[in-house]
Amino acid sequence: MEDTKFSLNQTPISTILAWVESGAIAIPEIQRPFVWTSTQVRDLMDSLYQGYPVGYIITWQNPDIKLKDGTTSQGKRILIDGQQRITALRAAISGLNVVDKRYKKCRIAISFNPLTEEFRTRTSSTERGKEWISDIAEVMVNGYDTLTFVDEYVARNPGTTRQEINSRLNRLIQIKNKQIGEIQLNPSLDINISVSDLAPREYLGDILSGNNNHHSDIVNEAEMVNNFEDNAVPKILLQAEVDDYDEFLRQRQRLMAEMVRDYYKGL
Repeated sequence: MEDTKFSLNQTPISTILAWVESGAIAIPEIQRPFVWTSTQVRDLMDSLYQGYPVGYIITWQNPDIKLKDGTTSQGKRILIDGQQRITALRAAISGLNVVDKRYKKCRIAISFNPLTEEFRTRTSSTERGKEWISDIAEVMVNGYDTLTFVDEYVARNPGTTRQEINSRLNRLIQIKNKQIGEIQLNPSLDINISVSDLAPREYLGDILSGNNNHHSDIVNEAEMVNNFEDNAVPKILLQAEVDDYDEFLRQRQRLMAEMVRDYYKGL
């Protein structure tokens, strides 16, 4: 019987964020900085509030991956795909800074209007507006005093009712308990390709020339490309040098994520 290559679990956002905070789920060194815009973070919060699906994250347990803090991943699950969503959630829900594409720390805060149930990126307008929660991270804290908030909000906004505002506030807070799918790759699954000490194109040249008996079924470049597609290997490998490994791995992570996504869409 073929070994299962992955398992699928549904996990509350609050649990995933706690795992990342504790280091139980770690981000590898090769993952890119945060490139989402504040509008994308806002849209993610709105999708969660409305109950729309927001995709999966993919993790893999491997002891030899170098992490962003310089340590290795021994005993930890590695975040293979989903860094942008996880970082967006940590920014909006936990109120943490992000490291942007210029490698500078910045804060992305999301505002919410309980009257219209609208999300916006925080601006001076949402900070001043009495109808806005200027930073939703403030109400996401465990033990937040929702009763006092509702009383004060209704007092500031005549014509509103405690029941309506309380219902929408609780719906907002429940975002952190929404579940996200985690695709957990089998620890024995090898997501890298060994290219020995040769540049990849030299190694692949040996395969095509017939010098590698383990790959004797691949006799031309077209068959090799088909093999790449079947195994989520980016075509960059055909021209890559050893120094291109990080870019190769980034592309392979994306292809693997797409392969898993297409599998589930086909069920």
